[in-house]
Amino acid sequence: MFAESFSVTAAIPAYNEASRIAAAIASVRAQTESAAEILVVDDGSTDDTARIAASLGARVVTQRNAGIARTRNRLLTEARTPWLAFLDADDVWYPEKLAAVRRAHEARPQAEFITSDFCCVYESGGIAKPSAYATTPQYAAMTTAPLGGHAVAVPGAELGKALAVGNFIGTSTVVVRRDLLVERGTFFDEHLPVARDVFVAEDVEWYLRVLRATDAVSIERILGAYCWRSGSLASNYGRVRYGDTKLGERVVADPSAYVDGAAGAFVAARRIQLRHAARIYARAHDFARSQEILREAQCDGADARDGAAIALLELAKSPGGRALAAVADRLLQWTRSRKRAA
Repeated sequence: MFAESFSVTAAIPAYNEASRIAAAIASVRAQTESAAEILVVDDGSTDDTARIAASLGARVVTQRNAGIARTRNRLLTEARTPWLAFLDADDVWYPEKLAAVRRAHEARPQAEFITSDFCCVYESGGIAKPSAYATTPQYAAMTTAPLGGHAVAVPGAELGKALAVGNFIGTSTVVVRRDLLVERGTFFDEHLPVARDVFVAEDVEWYLRVLRATDAVSIERILGAYCWRSGSLASNYGRVRYGDTKLGERVVADPSAYVDGAAGAFVAARRIQLRHAARIYARAHDFARSQEILREAQCDGADARDGAAIALLELAKSPGGRALAAVADRLLQWTRSRKRAA
């Protein structure tokens, strides 16, 4: 067990995860240093999620279906320990996760936000991404300070600016001091835009507010696996990437609500993010949506490359014209380092 001062709740939001939640709970049970409690908030599931979780010893709180942000907030208010470690019901922790977090906390006790590297796996089997950190250039570009072992200290503003360019933090890696959030009212925003063509990530928006109040520790070791499955938000890549630009607009409109430097980072990355979203839609042969996004980029300032891509995508709509989409894709290429991040 952790010392009382670093007592941790494993906090699991769940909605219709009857086929997966047992593996998540088992990964908590398999920790070399155990959590003080396993808390599951069942978001109005219509399957056996709540029953299975309870049968495995979790404390289960049920609510009417309200969405992931409100479910995470319920976890924050229901937890009984000073620290809270998120774990999505379709993800798993590796056995050394909580022990590594405890050591990171001891190395930098003033940091109230701890995260770690993770891999992405397909639900059907196989590795989708071996390391979130290694495949994200903005992580490597951050200024960090070694703390020993695999842990590094990261200034909150440094981490926030990197996240504005591209997210590399899985929610299931985050361990945070609960009082930091509850006492300051730093809850997940339950009213972010969600529509057919846009999804503003509630986790990234939350990180950027939490990091106003604390520096962070990052554990440069893979301590869990994120499940990338068909129909998940991660697979709805275009609307998520377009959502990054909408989050940027929100941050720029109210920069004092977010960590220092985030607004400027979003402004600098905006065109790149729009092009990235446009490429995703073009590769899915949704040429009209790709054009809409590029026209939005052109409103920020005319660019000949984007204009040419819009014209090529128009031609790609015609029978036999899809080969031109590949030319448009090359026009929208990022720099080599950013292309690896995509």
